[in-house]
Amino acid sequence: MRSLLFALLAFLPVVAAAQEAAPMKELSILPRQISAPKVTGSLAQLSLSLDGQATESAWADAIPLTGFSPFSPDDEGEAGFGVTGRILRTPDALWFTVEVAIPESQLNRGLGPRDGFPSGDYVELQLDPFATGLRAYSFIVNASGQLRDATVNDVASADPSWDSLFDAAVTVSPDHWTVEAKIPFSSLPHPTDGTAWRMNLFATSWHLQQTVVWSRIQRDLPNRLSQAGSLGGMKGLSSSGGLSLFPAVTLDASNREGGFSFDGLELGRTGLEAEGGALRPSLGALWQPKPQSRVEAVWNPDYSQVEADAGQLAVNNRFALFLEEKRPFFLEGQDLFTLPTQLIYTRSIGRPLYAMKGLTEWSSGRAGVIAAYDVETARRRADGESFVLAERSQFDAGERNVVGQTLTYRQADPEEAGDEKSSNLVAGVDGSFYLLPTLRLKSDLAASHTEQGNLAPDGTAANTTLTWEQKKFRLATQWQRIDEDFRADAGFVNRAGFQMVKAKLDGYYRSSEGRVSYASPGIWQQQYWDMEGNEVESVTGANTYIQTADRSWLFATVTYNREREEQTGDWLETPAAELAAGVEPTDWLSAEGGARVGNTVLRDEELLGTDAAGNTNPARVGFELSPYADAVIRPFPSMALTLDWQARELFDEAGGRELSRQHILRGKLQHWFHRTADFRYIYEWDSLAEVATQDLLFSYQPMPGTVFYSGLHFDGATETDPSAWSLFIKGSLRLEAL
Repeated sequence: MRSLLFALLAFLPVVAAAQEAAPMKELSILPRQISAPKVTGSLAQLSLSLDGQATESAWADAIPLTGFSPFSPDDEGEAGFGVTGRILRTPDALWFTVEVAIPESQLNRGLGPRDGFPSGDYVELQLDPFATGLRAYSFIVNASGQLRDATVNDVASADPSWDSLFDAAVTVSPDHWTVEAKIPFSSLPHPTDGTAWRMNLFATSWHLQQTVVWSRIQRDLPNRLSQAGSLGGMKGLSSSGGLSLFPAVTLDASNREGGFSFDGLELGRTGLEAEGGALRPSLGALWQPKPQSRVEAVWNPDYSQVEADAGQLAVNNRFALFLEEKRPFFLEGQDLFTLPTQLIYTRSIGRPLYAMKGLTEWSSGRAGVIAAYDVETARRRADGESFVLAERSQFDAGERNVVGQTLTYRQADPEEAGDEKSSNLVAGVDGSFYLLPTLRLKSDLAASHTEQGNLAPDGTAANTTLTWEQKKFRLATQWQRIDEDFRADAGFVNRAGFQMVKAKLDGYYRSSEGRVSYASPGIWQQQYWDMEGNEVESVTGANTYIQTADRSWLFATVTYNREREEQTGDWLETPAAELAAGVEPTDWLSAEGGARVGNTVLRDEELLGTDAAGNTNPARVGFELSPYADAVIRPFPSMALTLDWQARELFDEAGGRELSRQHILRGKLQHWFHRTADFRYIYEWDSLAEVATQDLLFSYQPMPGTVFYSGLHFDGATETDPSAWSLFIKGSLRLEAL
């Protein structure tokens, strides 16, 4: 089995070489081209200041970017508003300014956290420094000055986990608004050989519900990045790297476990610890030998500042809940480590004592590695401490194609004496190929080897999708197979021992005129078989999504599911429907709500009961009602009140006896003093756990790595309310060591 794993890895260069020998024919796209004028001298000599006005004399030499075309909701017709951009560079940074002809009275200027998707009006610059047409970096600034940087792939899927040191300023005039931004080359991966970059510029108007683009994008071609313009004159860029240190300290205090006390104070491996609190130092380091390469390490990291996961409905779930990664160290590079088969899942690392991560990019690929020693393993199969290693690389194989390779390893040491040690090794290859400009094939294959006691099971997993997409439709087919013995202890695989085939057809309607601006009806069929080829489940469904020009939308779906019960072999039929609608009538209010109603398979032992022998009764059909409602209210741009309510009620049949009820109510009031500082109050109530929690949080982050956080958390039972509290204060500095 191990020879198979290494054979998979060895096969990768052969695939890459074969693809490079037969590159895909260039698409018939004529992107727009400009050259960024080089500005010499120091910033002081140039008198460039980031003030949102761009009135310095250096901007007079910058070539204007004009002639913007409509992109959303439709790529036909004319732009509904005027946009003019300019771009230039100094030896150490790329500067751009954009003037958008939207009156102040029509602007939506909601402020939000850095890297949150901006609401309202915004501009976006996309840069593809290596001109791959496969990966780009996105820089977004909205009309309030909120910043977001992200990586973007060829089909416009963005990952905001990537961070740079870019900054921007905004000014608003009665008839237009202006953004001026600076992107340091030191924090932007780029080549050093003067290769022309790909570039595109977007502007969005909330009032007109339209996005325009500088280099026209044809929706008949799924690859958006290959249609970007060209940015020349990118020679002699500053590529100096450096070493940054991030010392931090966190103070925890709590009245849990008998009350607040510092009794029993002692020095542990994570800091000073006592019954009622702890003082934990931590240290991070970032080394960037070149802008396109970075190595990051942390010791004893603390993530108290990360907002707790919102409550999720926990009754009668078929599979384990997937939790989104929020911790800053693990966020960087998430787009590289994400695969269709989730072989790498960093939330499986509970509390690392130390961790290391390396990322690099070059003209024809990129690679990354994560290693961590975890002292609170968050996996059901690996309690105790564990060592985790995850490595991934991608290689551009000719034009528009990518092949990749993944290797993960996890060794778990048992928490209790007598328990068995375990290890899990997974290796895989994957690829994405444009067979035609509108036809894309994606596939991945992985093999696992696990050792636990006297057992050493091997397994494989495979997944292939073929997508044909044009402006008016998309047809996607998928085949997936995961062996019963396949394990990915460093990943997230919630179902094994099955084969699956799925086909889905979606239609698209887009219009810049009329009441309906976008509509997408769809139908799909999905079949499951066990490893012996016996059918175990089928799903048939239809859906439609409609968006109107007055900022409202409607979504409806109906499904018919047939599932074979394991114990009896009976088929359980569960037709269901879901309806949701939303509206954003003003810049200070948005709301949505809906419900899922229909039959469902009851699985939890508490719902099914047991027989005389104490065995859980077979799964059976019940009835489910799951409503939800969300609202965001902005009394003024720097404040947002978010209200979320979700519920799940289960019955033995439609109109029958209630079996279970869970309601979760969550409210968050957030006020931004500045885009770098905010205050949050969060209240959450869970009817099933009968617990209400409250959080008071303050954060100040003038730049990535320099932060101050403080928080106060209360929780307790809703009936007796024996409130428990915990406090944390954290400070961190970014120090440039070299």
